[in-house]
Amino acid sequence: MNRPRMLTVLIMTMTLAGCATTGGNNQLMCGLAGALVGGGGAALAEGDGGAAAAGAAVGALLGYIACNEGPTPKAEPAPAPAPAPAPKPEPEKDSDGDGVLDRNDDCPGTPRGTPVDSRGCPEIPDLKGVNFEFDRDALTPEGMSILDRGASLLKNNSAVRVEIVGHTDGMGSDEYNQRLSERRAETVRAYLESQGISPNRMSTSGRGESAPIASNDTKEGRAENRRVELTARPM
Repeated sequence: MNRPRMLTVLIMTMTLAGCATTGGNNQLMCGLAGALVGGGGAALAEGDGGAAAAGAAVGALLGYIACNEGPTPKAEPAPAPAPAPAPKPEPEKDSDGDGVLDRNDDCPGTPRGTPVDSRGCPEIPDLKGVNFEFDRDALTPEGMSILDRGASLLKNNSAVRVEIVGHTDGMGSDEYNQRLSERRAETVRAYLESQGISPNRMSTSGRGESAPIASNDTKEGRAENRRVELTARPM
């Protein structure tokens, strides 16, 4: 091999080494390297300038394409870990166990077992009153039966008290009827106490003939007015 060709091979080798060290990031350097390699190779093979020029053009294009492949793509970052699940909310409380949640309970602290309404307050039982015979303050058998049922309601509703109010018909003087109405109320209170109702949950009063619910001009009306009314109230 003659000296010019040996020089050309040496230049091609050095140029290829320089292109390799650019890491594909310098398109101009790679294009020039391709031109030198292509032109030099053609000159070595053909020994004329035309072949060298054509080889240089093809080498420049191939060198540019090779270096234009772009940088190596970066690895995608690992996905972020899923967030921890939100803690479950604590169940709402019903502190007094009456079936009404604390946030809706207008009467917190109701004794357990007490029937309550939708507001969490003790149900007020509908207590039926009792009637009496003319000028008497003793209970009839029917009156005792009614009070037995009333005592049961009061036992199941320990958060209520009962007001006991006696009445009379219009026969007799106002003073006499006032005292008679008070005795009738006291008779009912004593019977309820005998059935286990605390006296602290009961109050009594008499209204004589001042609050009739029917006409005192008829026998039937007077019988209705001879009565004791029971009204439950919250404690």
